[in-house]
Amino acid sequence: MKIKQISKLLIISALIFLVWAILIILNPIKPKQLVFDAERWKADKSECSFYFKGDRQYMIKDLQQFLSQQRFNRPMVEELLGDALFFQDENSWSYYAGTSTMDCQSFDITFDDNGYLIKTELVQH
Repeated sequence: MKIKQISKLLIISALIFLVWAILIILNPIKPKQLVFDAERWKADKSECSFYFKGDRQYMIKDLQQFLSQQRFNRPMVEELLGDALFFQDENSWSYYAGTSTMDCQSFDITFDDNGYLIKTELVQH
C-alpha cells in the first residue's frame, strides 16, 4: 500500500517537473527577432524574470543595427531607450534585456569621452 502511494507521488512529481521544464523552455513562444520599437522597449518592465522574458532581448539585433546607422550621443540614446538600469560610470550604461536559458542579460552601451556611442553589446550575467 505504501509503495503505491510513493509511486503515485513520484509520478506526480515527475509530471509537475516536466510541465515546469516545458514552460521554462517554451514560454513565451516568440519570434527570435523583433523589429526595434522604442515605445515597446520602454514599456517592457520584465527586467530579469525567468517566467516572463519580455520583448527587449528579441529587439537587440535590430537595435544594434539601428544604432550603427548614425552617430548617437547620450541624450539621443536616453530619449530612444529611456532611463538606463544602472550606470557603471557616465560612459557605460546598462539596460535589462531579458534572460537567456539560465542568466540575466543586459544591453550595455559605451560612450566615448565626448558623449558619443562607440559600442553596444548583449551581456550575460
